[in-house]
Amino acid sequence: MSFARIPTVTDLTSGEDRFTRRRRNRSSDSALRAREKQAEAAKKEPFAAFFLHDEHKRLTTALLRLQRAGDGGAASAYAILDRTIRTKRSGFVAVSPEPAQAKTLATYLRKRGVDGFCQGLARLDEIAGTEQPAGRPVDLCGFDFERILAQLDAAADAGSADAARAAAHLRTATVKSTLVRFFVNHEAAGELADALHAAGAGRRLVHDVDLIAGRAGFREPLAAPAA
Repeated sequence: MSFARIPTVTDLTSGEDRFTRRRRNRSSDSALRAREKQAEAAKKEPFAAFFLHDEHKRLTTALLRLQRAGDGGAASAYAILDRTIRTKRSGFVAVSPEPAQAKTLATYLRKRGVDGFCQGLARLDEIAGTEQPAGRPVDLCGFDFERILAQLDAAADAGSADAARAAAHLRTATVKSTLVRFFVNHEAAGELADALHAAGAGRRLVHDVDLIAGRAGFREPLAAPAA
């Protein structure tokens, strides 16, 4: 005895069997889920932070390296940065963290070995509601900022506590338009200017920080070490 379903009028007129209808329904469900994801991403995008594709790859790699080096908190930062959303911006990767997550990620993007001073960092600060530090702003182009930070890190590795404090101060920086900006108050400016000068920072930068400390005039560059 056969228990096969007797074809209905609809089956005979449409030319479809139940398996074809089931596949069509699954396809419709998938399309609906895709549209729902797109709609959800569109809602989140105005509150997202954007990173260039190569930039995002570099930062996730750096966070993984920190995690493998034993920094437990780097795993949380990596998970936040890796949780991307759809975006219509070509060439960019978008993340849409909650304020507390944005604060965690921004903290780790400023760490040594990550140094994620980019437009995405500034947006994370906005999402986190980070207040502007006290003091006067000092602006540097990104290349100059990276160079002086590397010089301070090298001096810190050589045993300079002043350089270590100066590097930590610079890592409170954010990004403003195309420049990296950090803030210096009068009390911290003198020590910071001394550390920058000792590390070989440019005269203009040292002068700008000296002015905040109430010092006038340009310093003479340090003599090159003897061969």
